Amino acid sequence: MSLDIPGTCCTPSRGQSAPAPLGHQSAPLLRGPRAHPISIDGGRAFVGTDDPQIAADGEGKRRQVQLQAFSLEAETVTNARFADFVAATGYVTEAERLGWSAVFAGLLPPDARLLHAAPSTPWWLRVEGAGWRTPEGPGSSLKGRMDHP
Repeated sequence: MSLDIPGTCCTPSRGQSAPAPLGHQSAPLLRGPRAHPISIDGGRAFVGTDDPQIAADGEGKRRQVQLQAFSLEAETVTNARFADFVAATGYVTEAERLGWSAVFAGLLPPDARLLHAAPSTPWWLRVEGAGWRTPEGPGSSLKGRMDHP
């Protein structure tokens, strides 16, 4: 199997399979009547881009890698479905373990508690207390966004 994924950002600049992120643990698949997992065979794939522009984002030149088999959902996982998944499994996200998450700058209120902004990617800001339940940090919520991805 060979997948061609041109122009992706945020892919590791490595010549082999991408390592798991720091603190990564595989999440069990969603279960129940709304779950639609698809199994993807492992194989060769192309990642990266012929025109890398943001090296600090992990963007690198197009290259071939070997992927392990994996599963993913056939449909976008909404906040409501993810909440069901967390309630059923007790899953803890990386943002919850770390106490912060990167948030797109255009979504932040003026009083957001920023921890760090990388000069090379100023549109992603590290926000203390941001996570899936508080997407823009403390004071934000999923109210009105349960059907959002």
